[in-house]
Amino acid sequence: MSVTIMSERDELDEDGGPSTSKRSKFGSAANADCQAVTVRTPQQSTERILASELDERIFTYVSNSNSFSFAKFGFLKLGPLCNASESHSFTEANCHVKTVRNENNLALILEFSQLFSRGVMLLSDVKNNRRELDRQEIAAIKILDNFFKEKDQHEKCLNKGLRGHQSETDKKGFSGTEIAVTLAEHLLGKLAPGKSYVVDEKVKRKGKCRRGYEFCESDPMFGSTGIGHEEGWHGFADIVLSSHDGVPDTISTTHINESQELATLTCSDDDCDDDNECSSSGGKTISDAKLFQSKTSAENRAVAQTIVFSFLQRKRLPEFPNLLIPNILISPQEFRIIMYDAVNDILMCSVPLPIFQSYPSNSLEIASIIILWMVLHHTIFCEGTDALIREMGIERIKKVQADFKERAKEKFELYVNELKYGVQGFPFVQRESLPSFKALLLGVNLLPNMNS
Repeated sequence: MSVTIMSERDELDEDGGPSTSKRSKFGSAANADCQAVTVRTPQQSTERILASELDERIFTYVSNSNSFSFAKFGFLKLGPLCNASESHSFTEANCHVKTVRNENNLALILEFSQLFSRGVMLLSDVKNNRRELDRQEIAAIKILDNFFKEKDQHEKCLNKGLRGHQSETDKKGFSGTEIAVTLAEHLLGKLAPGKSYVVDEKVKRKGKCRRGYEFCESDPMFGSTGIGHEEGWHGFADIVLSSHDGVPDTISTTHINESQELATLTCSDDDCDDDNECSSSGGKTISDAKLFQSKTSAENRAVAQTIVFSFLQRKRLPEFPNLLIPNILISPQEFRIIMYDAVNDILMCSVPLPIFQSYPSNSLEIASIIILWMVLHHTIFCEGTDALIREMGIERIKKVQADFKERAKEKFELYVNELKYGVQGFPFVQRESLPSFKALLLGVNLLPNMNS
């Protein structure tokens, strides 16, 4: 099945992107009220693309029967300390995630090729010239092909910006914002359906990707990326990536710290049975503790953003058949794919996947490029959770659900119906605090009949 999210019928240019503006519509006033977008299947023209015309690296994993078997997803539950029922910015979010395990304490998993079987099959079909492709598939293949043909240029910028292949002066000058722009400009944005992105306009030190190469002169797009509701989880996505029609399609949470790595997704203390997997903070140095806290904060922020964005898509795309919506949690070294289905309450997280091949290679990891491409085209490549539910049944599927409704409590309907996106700021919400002098002065004595 091929479904296109369309507000108007755009033609494609030679590289598969929109022939008109490539600017995302995320920050426009028309989208600020989170209006529903009609999803319809247009009349598809088909075309046969010969594998010989494409970069052969596209098909690196097609012949392998265990292709992408290393890219596994685990199921996550939200623990009782989850604060989705309160007013918190994403930076304050506590998701209290736990890995879903069986009776033998083994994590329940799915493989990437099971979730994205349509994408894997498309590459196989193209390589073996099995069928003609529809409009969306043609555009997607052209985007991947163009990336590989420009791969050397992107590798130069990514190596210089992310791996420290730069002068001491440049090292001191590159900010977290510029690293985020590098990731968006030379990796995520180039693989996205609309080949466009928006970076949070509230970041510091806006500017071009200044890696010093003549092919690196484009102007980054900054805009309003606010999502959520001030009475619940809310804040600003780091990067928003768009569909062919400029409609917000995927988000990315960047994690930049001194260690430049994500390590493992942090579980709660009572979810850790392996001392090597989760050591107590008592043995950590102050530096280790800060890095651990930074990583945990990034993970909580990413999970909360994933859930909020999925509920936004549920409201905007009520007819869309697959609402397993991804967020790419990315650092300069690696990334994870976090996905949430706001209809069926399924929350998943992948293993960490490397951006680059092992040192001393300067090359991007080909498998990771293809995985990111499929994830960014999830509307046509992801199977969603329907097949999983059919296989497991309603009762069994409850064992792997995230329990978001239980954690959101009375705020659940707010997430379903009242979330905002593309906003520039959120109103301040007064929280409970220590009682004021006036409140206690005018208070009622709990034991009024006792002598003072």
